[in-house]
Amino acid sequence: MPVGDPIDQDTPEERVAAAARALRGLDAPTGDAVPFLLQAVRNIRDADDAVPFETIRPRWPAAGPTTALEEILRTFAWLGAAGRSALPDLEALRAEPHALPEPARELLEAVLAGLGGHACCAPRTEPAGSPVGRPPGPRR
Repeated sequence: MPVGDPIDQDTPEERVAAAARALRGLDAPTGDAVPFLLQAVRNIRDADDAVPFETIRPRWPAAGPTTALEEILRTFAWLGAAGRSALPDLEALRAEPHALPEPARELLEAVLAGLGGHACCAPRTEPAGSPVGRPPGPRR
């Protein structure tokens, strides 16, 4: 078996998770990564799976499994202020009730808090331009 063959056998989740981790190896955070990370979220979120990075030959159950989405979110956290342009997209992701599994949702909340996003539990349901807190019905 040629040496390169195992590399071709990795999964898209492993590649995405490794790329997200690699970004954290840059000398300094850069906002240039934001569009790529957001696209990675769109591409992987319905196919996310556990990826092991502890050893070359992982054995299940893994000691500290992670997922591609979790690695992407950790990279957003690492970006800090350089990742603020992602805030609207990440808040929209939060508003989708079943978009993320619980561990990724918890990371998303931490990322949003770090980026200055609003902490909330439910998405806004009022139509655009509607005053918040006004009960429905005729005005007096």
